[in-house]
Amino acid sequence: MDGSGKVTIGASGTYRVYPSVHAVAAVFALCGPYVDVQPGFLELQADTSANPWWHLDAGVHLSAGAECPDFDAGPIHVHIMDPWEFRSADVARDTIKRADGAFAGTTKSDRDPGDPPASGSVSPDSDVAH
Repeated sequence: MDGSGKVTIGASGTYRVYPSVHAVAAVFALCGPYVDVQPGFLELQADTSANPWWHLDAGVHLSAGAECPDFDAGPIHVHIMDPWEFRSADVARDTIKRADGAFAGTTKSDRDPGDPPASGSVSPDSDVAH
């Protein structure tokens, strides 16, 4: 609650969808470098305290690293290492749509129930023709 007696609630989040292509150049089928390409992601970011409060971006994401796949030969299982990512970045990104401004949510007031209703509203105990 801020000093004005109003309760403010906010939320934020990010959601990304994309196809992904993963390629490994393993030496002797053991270890090697890899590249992972997300050739067309869409990412929606929303934050009720930001202005604009949401935006939709599109782009291309690349990551590269090294990996050693597990080796299985009958009863023998060898795990050399987990994939190691040494570079990951959005190489192209552009906002394709955004909100026109700030979030136009509602706030709840701590006003006393005996106070007169706000302009344009009807109090629960007023006489309304049914």
